[in-house]
Amino acid sequence: GELLWHKTYEQSTGIYNARETSDGGFIAAGYYECVNSMDCYPDMYIMKTDSDGNIEWSLIDESPNNNNDWARDAIQTQDGNYVVTGTWNDNGNNSKAMLRKYSSTGELIWDEIYSSSAANEINSILETSDGDFILAGYTGTQHGDYKALLIKTDPNGQQIWKKNIQSIGSTELYAVCESPNG
Repeated sequence: GELLWHKTYEQSTGIYNARETSDGGFIAAGYYECVNSMDCYPDMYIMKTDSDGNIEWSLIDESPNNNNDWARDAIQTQDGNYVVTGTWNDNGNNSKAMLRKYSSTGELIWDEIYSSSAANEINSILETSDGDFILAGYTGTQHGDYKALLIKTDPNGQQIWKKNIQSIGSTELYAVCESPNG
């Protein structure tokens, strides 16, 4: 329980999730929001650190329409690259779930968006044992009742299936795991 290190990252406004990578470092996902302007919106912030928390690379990624973009989760893939998921191009009335793949050095390889209603957001990602991805979040109307959202994609982000699960009131998913039987 002793503190090994502590870092503050000036480039990020907030980090939603960090995961250990195969080299003992970390991949972290969050957002950056400028503070010097009233006309500024959150942009995705992704950073890769070494095992001591020193930044190896970081990037700010944004949708072209100057809307809200949040990276909610990131994982290292079986091929040694990274996938990041979250919310893309949220204008306050519409948002899209997204999945973006980056190289081990932070270069964008591909990107996909998923939408089934006005509000679509992803909070967690898992790479399955067969190399596909499961995204967990919610869908619905902006600031209304949400349905839980699960999306399965192939290793290139192409949607295989999508499930909406309704309960009483809002239903949102914040984590996902693979069961022993796959």
